[in-house]
Amino acid sequence: MKFLRKTIPLALTLLPLFFGPTLEANLYKSPKALGRAGAVAASPQDAMTIAYNPAAAAFVGNRWDLGLTWIHNLGRHTYSENANIDGIFDPFANASNLFVPEFGVNQRMCECTMTWGFLIYNQEYFKVDYKTPNPLFGTSNLGLEYLHYVASPSWSILFGCDHALGITLDFHGHRLKIDGLENFANDFNSANPNLFTNKGYDYAGAIGATVGWISHLAYGVNLGLSYSPPVDWIIGRFNDYRGSVADEALLELPARYLAGLQIEMVCGLFAEFDVEHVQYNQVRPLNQRLLPAFEEEHGFGAEEGVGLGWRDQTIFRFGLEWQWDENFALRAGWWHHRTPIVSSETLANTLVPNVLEDYVTWGGTMRCGCLNEISFFGAYGFKSTIYGQNSIPEDLGGGEVDLEGEKWMFGMSWGRRF
Repeated sequence: MKFLRKTIPLALTLLPLFFGPTLEANLYKSPKALGRAGAVAASPQDAMTIAYNPAAAAFVGNRWDLGLTWIHNLGRHTYSENANIDGIFDPFANASNLFVPEFGVNQRMCECTMTWGFLIYNQEYFKVDYKTPNPLFGTSNLGLEYLHYVASPSWSILFGCDHALGITLDFHGHRLKIDGLENFANDFNSANPNLFTNKGYDYAGAIGATVGWISHLAYGVNLGLSYSPPVDWIIGRFNDYRGSVADEALLELPARYLAGLQIEMVCGLFAEFDVEHVQYNQVRPLNQRLLPAFEEEHGFGAEEGVGLGWRDQTIFRFGLEWQWDENFALRAGWWHHRTPIVSSETLANTLVPNVLEDYVTWGGTMRCGCLNEISFFGAYGFKSTIYGQNSIPEDLGGGEVDLEGEKWMFGMSWGRRF
């Protein structure tokens, strides 16, 4: 019972760890957009930029785009002054390289005033796989794999030559796998201990929407706006993990607001600044903190269970694009946001250590004839560390856990007009 008493707080911290999918949203969509740090809310680029702002469909013409992005994660977790565990652990020991494909198509209709399209893209792909078990968690290798893809039919309408409205119907598909939490798969910790850990892949889904607007305000000046309401129309839960995932394995996604302004500085040189706000406080598994919920004795799978303690997040993106000539363009960008993880919640975020706050990106596009083009991008997420403060409860031996991360990304896409 002494071991259970000490591990219950830790068990509760794991309750919501499986809902970290939106921390780096828009970071994997469209190599053309990512070359300028995703600052494309007011700058239609290709069929994939419809994922940022559905109104872009009215301006990109008839085309399809196929892309692939390689992600290389680096990181470490440092436990210190704890009575049970000490040292440095690599959360990406067996999962440092990920590959993310995407596809989009767009076509005009009704005398070019309306368009329809379809795109499928990755909203988040996160994988943590320690090469050894963690004795605080279980007897097998600790790990989590979460894949979130979105399939979106799109529609847009052009008003005159300068304004457009677009909408996508977003079908969200989620895949989840959790390993290494055997210490908590029991009747004392969960109402469903047989649906807790090491159950292989499980799937869930939801339906949402995004609406967008783009206006040409003046010569060389564009304004773009988009909004995604909270996604709570659920068409499936993670039933195989009802014993461990918060809110009875119900997945909701937060509301998002995006605004961008693009200005043509000189002939062929474009600059854009985007701001996006994500309301994590609307989602209980993401917003609720460790200690208040624990003191109220909420257990695994409970609606009011312990969360990740995330705060709302505001993301700033700045992008530059230089159209060298009609066949070649160069891009660069910068992305900044304050991580939603707070220092007191580093233990609760052990399996979702997305701690990065700043990225620099670069890229370009080369036309190959009249119909084809090849685009590429690179990105570096600067090393960032969140230092825990009162992050490990005294019942677990006290001390701190610090989360450190770093990231490289490279991608290419092939676009073809028709």
